[in-house]
Amino acid sequence: MQYLFILIGTILLSACGKKTQTEHSLEAQQTAEKTRGNWDNAKRPFEVSLEGLSIQEMKALSPIGIYANPKDATKEESVAFQGTAFVKNASGNYQTSDRNAVATDSTAQLCVCYPYRKGLKENDTIQLDAPFWENLYGREVQREYGRTVSVKVNMISAMALLRITCGSNDVEDWLEGLNITSESIYTKAMYLPYQGRWFGMTADGSVTARQADCLLNNGRSFDYYLIPTETAGVATILAKINQKNYAVKTTLPPLRAGSLTQINLHKTANGLAVNSSWVDTRHAILGDNRVAEVDTVKVGHYLQKGGYISDKRDTSSVAIVIQTDGKHGKAVALKDCEGKFCFGNSSLTSGKVFATIDGKRKEGIVNPKQAQGVGDAERIIFKPGIPYGTNCALGYTNGAELTTLLIGKSQLKDTCDAPHIDTGLSLSRKMMIDETQRQPGSYIPSLTEMTALYYQLRCSERGTVWGQFEIPSGEYLTSSESTGQSFYMMDMENGIITGILSKQYAKMQLRLFYLF
Repeated sequence: MQYLFILIGTILLSACGKKTQTEHSLEAQQTAEKTRGNWDNAKRPFEVSLEGLSIQEMKALSPIGIYANPKDATKEESVAFQGTAFVKNASGNYQTSDRNAVATDSTAQLCVCYPYRKGLKENDTIQLDAPFWENLYGREVQREYGRTVSVKVNMISAMALLRITCGSNDVEDWLEGLNITSESIYTKAMYLPYQGRWFGMTADGSVTARQADCLLNNGRSFDYYLIPTETAGVATILAKINQKNYAVKTTLPPLRAGSLTQINLHKTANGLAVNSSWVDTRHAILGDNRVAEVDTVKVGHYLQKGGYISDKRDTSSVAIVIQTDGKHGKAVALKDCEGKFCFGNSSLTSGKVFATIDGKRKEGIVNPKQAQGVGDAERIIFKPGIPYGTNCALGYTNGAELTTLLIGKSQLKDTCDAPHIDTGLSLSRKMMIDETQRQPGSYIPSLTEMTALYYQLRCSERGTVWGQFEIPSGEYLTSSESTGQSFYMMDMENGIITGILSKQYAKMQLRLFYLF
């Protein structure tokens, strides 16, 4: 019996021991799960903010690449940040939608590059060939921990920017190509995007301007992103203008990373020359060399100060497109020039005088409505498709040429005091030629161009979105002459044309046109 009690006690103790082991195993499992949960909760997404960039520069940036330096990163972080794409969020900072791109409170340094190149790591190299574009790299400068790991990165350009401006006093001078050759300009190299380093550079051939097919009337600028150099060198700039080749040599300073070197060229009757040049230690990221793609320009778009086209009006907008083939065309200033102007003195002439349709009438009303009761003797029928001859006042469409001829013969100052012969009074008047010379790229429209604008605004059935365009209203100057002493005026409110006004004394409004 004694042995029976001992056996039962042994069984009970054994059962109690098994229960304790099970409980310990369960507790260990729960502890491990809790630890993993706490670890996962400690993981936070990265949010990257870029330092040293303006608002405009920030707007221009697209996705950037992020890579964690494996020297400081955990294995998990290295896997999570192997060339991950980060895109801009609503606050203007950069985040990724990759759920794996999270980390704990580690000190792993982030490397950043722009543009984003999928799959690249910190020490990966790529070959780049001219023409180049902007390349940026960045290093972390500050980190804060909260719901996100907030990292501030200083972005640096790995490129030198060479900007060439090319202008002309002739609003019709056409640039067809612009190339640069130099032993100090590299056209091919190996590049480390996450380090901003170049090696294996070669100079072979020339670099060509993008979108060089344009008018020079606005003093157009062309940006060349180049591989940095530490030494100066001689460069030859080759330009093709009006189907004629021009060449000019100049000395380039050392093209250091992040710098801007600007060379200003001007085309004159004697050829192409360097007007001036200067160097800045920093260029704007991605610049402002915006050019509309072919076949994208539309009537109602806006011409900008630099000769570029935008579909939205801003502080750089100077004119609205009224005619285009999708790339080139004609624009009219958004508003009148301030004040009233005279054509010029009595001797100012382009050398071209235009008669009316019948060669007799000097004035009339364009496309009058029946309710106006205008007789046939005053009626002028106009439509852009009517084939008026180029000797006719309503057939000559090249106001840019007339303006160029007038500028060439004008010796007037910005404000001219012309004596009144009969009374001896001094009459202060502003001249239209002086005003157009103060507005780069502008010209004074011919009577045909001004009448076509009137037709487009008042008579055409086709709807045009004019945005914030100030509709011309009143009497306007044109560059078309009716005689040696008189010119054609256009009343943009009533459609009245007259060619009997004095060049010297009649003061009128001025609305400038532009070619692009």
